[in-house]
Amino acid sequence: MRFFAVVFLLSVLLVSFYSCSKDKIDTNPSLKLEFSTDTIIFDTVFTTVGSVTQQLKVYNRNSSKIMISEISLASAQNSSYKINIDGTSTTKVTD
Repeated sequence: MRFFAVVFLLSVLLVSFYSCSKDKIDTNPSLKLEFSTDTIIFDTVFTTVGSVTQQLKVYNRNSSKIMISEISLASAQNSSYKINIDGTSTTKVTD
């Protein structure tokens, strides 16, 4: 019984040690992201529809993690549109 308790405690310590490691973010400027499309355009103003949705996916095809310094909506101060990033409705997100 005591042996199993020691093994269990060591297992918990090992798992907690390796699970708390910080993600290494690569800062190499040559790393590029890919996008499902380069432009999203709404050609009609919808006044009776509460929500218009278009989807844009961003792909990191690199083997390392990278930091996106900024995602923003063009002409955000003059726009009635918002973008949802990780579930947050906004016009701009940094880091």
